[in-house]
Amino acid sequence: MVPVALVAVVVAAVVASRWGRRPAAGWHGWLRFPISSALLAAAGMLMIDYVAAYASYCLRVQLLIRFGGLLIGVGAALALVPGLRLVVAVRLGVVMAGLAEVSTTGILAVIYAIAVTVWWLQRLWQRPPQRWLPGT
Repeated sequence: MVPVALVAVVVAAVVASRWGRRPAAGWHGWLRFPISSALLAAAGMLMIDYVAAYASYCLRVQLLIRFGGLLIGVGAALALVPGLRLVVAVRLGVVMAGLAEVSTTGILAVIYAIAVTVWWLQRLWQRPPQRWLPGT
């Protein structure tokens, strides 16, 4: 999460200096990231990493790994699509659960990082309102 937070701070600083004004709702409202996305992805990754310490091929361990992948997929979908979250979350969650293995946690993390990057790019595309506010 540190690289994601660092990119967010740099992007916010560039955007704030480039626009020269603040959004009507404030920067905190405009830059608000879906916390449910981060919580689900973190829970999924922790579940996979915790279970990876007991890497065996018993059914319970494999189901927990798949459920962790499902959580990461749903977290990525919550970051990507604001309108059709349920449809995308089910499909992306199933795909990520299929990809989930002890050796593929890097791939899952990269997919989530791409989803977060797309979310930030969507926010950059949406400019704050043109209304001038006192003190900006």
